[in-house]
Amino acid sequence: MKTSHTPDALTQASLAEIASFQGRPCMSLYQPTHRHHPDNQQDPIRFRHLVKALEASLRQQHAVDAVRALVEPFEVLAQDHDFWNHTLDGLAVLGAPGLFRVYLMQRPVAELAVVADSFHTTPLRQWLQSAGRYQVLALSLHQVQLFEGDRNALDAVALAPGVPRTMTAVLGDERTESHSTSRRWRHGRRTWAHAPWPRRQEGRNQRRRRALLPRRGPSRAGTPLAPFRPALDAGRPARAPPSVP
Repeated sequence: MKTSHTPDALTQASLAEIASFQGRPCMSLYQPTHRHHPDNQQDPIRFRHLVKALEASLRQQHAVDAVRALVEPFEVLAQDHDFWNHTLDGLAVLGAPGLFRVYLMQRPVAELAVVADSFHTTPLRQWLQSAGRYQVLALSLHQVQLFEGDRNALDAVALAPGVPRTMTAVLGDERTESHSTSRRWRHGRRTWAHAPWPRRQEGRNQRRRRALLPRRGPSRAGTPLAPFRPALDAGRPARAPPSVP
């Protein structure tokens, strides 16, 4: 998810930072959002209405220039079209002098726009403390993905810039090297040669299948000694016929 406003990760540490923030005033904005078009078209419009409510509350105690500087990050976010195309089910935006946080939530929240001496963090605490939150790391030969979810939804998480995206990025040239060997006979001497794993595994599977098949003894005529059988029989002592009482 590439947007000019990258959502912040909500953790216990970040929540403690917000709760202990000393700047004033603290603006808290919450609203439900939508994941898909065309429902998400109304989200930035509702966001602007809530920003107007924050602005009206600020003008009661602050000068016009100060109010304009406080709401400017909110207005910039309202104009970020890429951001509004990648929202989830809820949105929390917290702003104060020297602090601006944006959180995407996987559950709807009630609309709220409030200015106070501290942030309103109840919805964030409830979401962070909800039971059943988990993460899933999906690994394949060509892609690495991280998902986070709870009992309501499972969504992809943007990886940090330094995290490898593919197995080639992790292993480099080692990915194509074979670390296993197979035995080979050449001119009566045993040598060692590298063999790819799928071929060796296929050979093992064939040997296992042959071991499971019922064994049938070769016919007498089909044995390697069949051409020499008359000579061998001629060299054996003749058997005495059974005596008849």
